[in-house]
Amino acid sequence: SAGSNGTTGAGTGAEGEVDTNDKVLYAALNSGKFDIHDLSSRTTVYTSSFPSHSPLTSIAFSSSLNTLITSNQAGVLAIYDTRNLETPLQQISRAGLDDSSPSISDISFIGENRKTIGVCTGDGTPFVLNWGVGDGEGLGVVTEELVGWDCDPIVGLANRARLDGEVAWVASADVVRTYSV
Repeated sequence: SAGSNGTTGAGTGAEGEVDTNDKVLYAALNSGKFDIHDLSSRTTVYTSSFPSHSPLTSIAFSSSLNTLITSNQAGVLAIYDTRNLETPLQQISRAGLDDSSPSISDISFIGENRKTIGVCTGDGTPFVLNWGVGDGEGLGVVTEELVGWDCDPIVGLANRARLDGEVAWVASADVVRTYSV
């Protein structure tokens, strides 16, 4: 999330800013909406008009896929085409849009040009979702379960490409686990 006072925290004016030209910040908001901020002009360039029914918890952006994905406390992912942000292309929930899914604490794209995202959940059952399957609401395929014998609420996710594939790290209160994805 971003600060509400519009400052970058790196100083005042141009003296404290480093390489903010052509940079934007995507912010998931408790109101269920998201903002896009232009860092060079310090302005909000877009506020979503399609609110989630619960506070947003995470946001991920892929320039290669022209895709923005938000997650919320109700466990729903909303997938947007960045060329038309008015309404989501898809809304996906693990339990279905009418049921209660665990809250989503973090999301991250897996791979550069893959329609695949890592999802961390509050109940300790993170998973990898391929959302490029079919059209419409509720579609997506869980391709990997990132869970072992111990389920801790997951608070963060990071992933990196390696020569032998992609690796994901998930963090809970007491441990960081590594998975090949």
